[in-house]
Amino acid sequence: MKSPLRLGVVGLNFGRQVCQELISKKDLPVQLAKVCDLNPDLAASCAKEFGVPAVPSLESLLSDPEIEAIVLISPPVGRASLIRKII
Repeated sequence: MKSPLRLGVVGLNFGRQVCQELISKKDLPVQLAKVCDLNPDLAASCAKEFGVPAVPSLESLLSDPEIEAIVLISPPVGRASLIRKII
């Protein structure tokens, strides 16, 4: 069986719900690997809740060889620049 795709989730105000879905559904071909948010307290809280590391920036996720895909769930303001960094 193929290993699940390892995801980093950016933007945890709404992304927290996505993380909950990823953790609760074991049959998905993806795995929550790391979380990231501009609010370090929120990132730390989600990391503890979901049992994954928090990273301080999108750049940290982009440079991490373990992260195979990024789920970007950020507010509209500034999203375009984040998308440009990802692609």
